[in-house]
Amino acid sequence: MPAQSAFELLQRFLEGISVGDDCWEWLKFKDRNGYGQLQHYLGPPHRTQSWKVHRYAYVLFIGPIPKGMLVCHKCDNPSCVKPSHLFLGTYADNRRDCIKKGRDSKRHESKKIPLDQIRVIKAAYARGESQKSLAQRYKVTRPTIWYNLHNRDV
Repeated sequence: MPAQSAFELLQRFLEGISVGDDCWEWLKFKDRNGYGQLQHYLGPPHRTQSWKVHRYAYVLFIGPIPKGMLVCHKCDNPSCVKPSHLFLGTYADNRRDCIKKGRDSKRHESKKIPLDQIRVIKAAYARGESQKSLAQRYKVTRPTIWYNLHNRDV
């Protein structure tokens, strides 16, 4: 298989988005956190470059991403690639934005679940209940359930 040209990568990117009045939504493959992914085949032997599509969109429409910088979303939609919804920020900027918008769940919600409930959660998960269902039942985020399943000994 020959390497893909920059034009072919651009074409695949454009085919994967739905341009709406608000967000431009990535419709193809997304990671478990909802961020779009795009693979660029560079040639043999199986060399690929993986892009998070919001970063690709930033480079395409705005310009280079300086080393150490993140491409953040004003809209808080990880699958959005609309250039006006993207901005550069440091890890600290992204963290402040997360706290300001009330998405600061990962560091604090684990304290909201008492150890006796974590035992029940782990048992339900072992029986096949989904993390999403458990998060809804205990009124926390799915990442909080994941964190407690994998990082809290009971």
